[in-house]
Amino acid sequence: MELSRKVVSKHWWLMFGFLIVCALVTLAGVLVCCVGVFVAVAIVEAALMYAYEDIFGTQRTAQTG
Repeated sequence: MELSRKVVSKHWWLMFGFLIVCALVTLAGVLVCCVGVFVAVAIVEAALMYAYEDIFGTQRTAQTG
Protein backbone atom coordinates (compact mmCIF):
# COMPACT_ATOMS: atom_id res chain seq x y z
CA MET A 1 0.00 0.00 0.00
CA GLU A 2 2.82 2.38 0.83
CA LEU A 3 4.56 1.76 -2.50
CA SER A 4 1.31 2.36 -4.34
CA ARG A 5 0.75 5.64 -2.50
CA LYS A 6 4.27 6.83 -3.27
CA VAL A 7 3.99 6.01 -6.97
CA VAL A 8 0.56 7.58 -7.38
CA SER A 9 1.51 10.71 -5.43
CA LYS A 10 4.21 11.41 -8.03
CA HIS A 11 1.56 11.42 -10.77
CA TRP A 12 -1.46 12.51 -8.73
CA TRP A 13 -3.07 14.93 -11.22
CA LEU A 14 -2.45 12.60 -14.15
CA MET A 15 -4.03 9.68 -12.28
CA PHE A 16 -6.93 11.86 -11.12
CA GLY A 17 -7.65 12.94 -14.71
CA PHE A 18 -7.34 9.35 -15.92
CA LEU A 19 -9.89 8.16 -13.36
CA ILE A 20 -12.26 10.99 -14.31
CA VAL A 21 -12.05 9.91 -17.96
CA CYS A 22 -12.65 6.28 -16.95
CA ALA A 23 -15.72 7.32 -14.97
CA LEU A 24 -17.05 9.33 -17.93
CA VAL A 25 -16.57 6.37 -20.29
CA THR A 26 -18.44 4.12 -17.87
CA LEU A 27 -21.21 6.72 -17.48
CA ALA A 28 -21.52 6.94 -21.26
CA GLY A 29 -21.90 3.15 -21.34
CA VAL A 30 -24.70 3.31 -18.78
CA LEU A 31 -26.48 6.04 -20.73
CA VAL A 32 -26.52 3.89 -23.86
CA CYS A 33 -29.42 1.80 -22.60
CA CYS A 34 -27.23 -0.06 -20.10
CA VAL A 35 -25.98 -2.38 -22.85
CA GLY A 36 -22.97 -0.20 -23.59
CA VAL A 37 -21.78 -0.59 -20.02
CA PHE A 38 -20.37 -4.01 -20.90
CA VAL A 39 -18.21 -2.51 -23.64
CA ALA A 40 -17.30 0.50 -21.50
CA VAL A 41 -16.22 -1.62 -18.54
CA ALA A 42 -14.04 -3.77 -20.81
CA ILE A 43 -12.38 -0.65 -22.25
CA VAL A 44 -11.84 0.86 -18.79
CA GLU A 45 -10.36 -2.38 -17.44
CA ALA A 46 -7.95 -2.60 -20.38
CA ALA A 47 -6.93 1.04 -19.83
CA LEU A 48 -6.35 0.40 -16.12
CA MET A 49 -4.17 -2.64 -16.88
CA TYR A 50 -2.15 -0.63 -19.39
CA ALA A 51 -1.73 2.24 -16.91
CA TYR A 52 -0.60 -0.19 -14.20
CA GLU A 53 2.03 -1.72 -16.47
CA ASP A 54 3.13 1.74 -17.59
CA ILE A 55 3.54 3.06 -14.04
CA PHE A 56 5.03 0.01 -12.33
CA GLY A 57 6.62 -1.64 -15.37
CA THR A 58 7.43 -5.27 -15.64
CA GLN A 59 11.03 -6.27 -15.20
CA ARG A 60 11.90 -8.71 -17.95
CA THR A 61 15.25 -10.37 -17.96
CA ALA A 62 16.88 -11.53 -21.17
CA GLN A 63 17.49 -15.22 -21.47
CA THR A 64 21.12 -16.09 -21.78
CA GLY A 65 22.55 -19.38 -22.68
